[in-house]
Amino acid sequence: MRSTFQFLANAPPGSRLMFTYVLRDFIDGQNTYGQDTLYRRFRVTDQVWRFGLQPADVAAFVGPYTWKVLEDVGAVEYTERYLGPAGRTDPVARIERAVHAMKVLESA
Repeated sequence: MRSTFQFLANAPPGSRLMFTYVLRDFIDGQNTYGQDTLYRRFRVTDQVWRFGLQPADVAAFVGPYTWKVLEDVGAVEYTERYLGPAGRTDPVARIERAVHAMKVLESA
């Protein structure tokens, strides 16, 4: 994730970015949010999900790469605002969040 955001730091100011992330406490196994099967598959067996954030930490993570969080929404809001209007019915788990961010000018 850090190398991806290092690359994205080169985007021109005003660029927009939408990304999803998995909650850090799920990644750490502190809270599976009732998604025990997902946890076993993606963290224990396949080890696909290795990085997570908590909502309170997103701005601090993207900030050094000169991105500003405009919106950070959970599964319900993500489905209502983005998937529904696009006619998509993809399921979104409680452990997923979506961020809309904007590239800002480099800090002095």
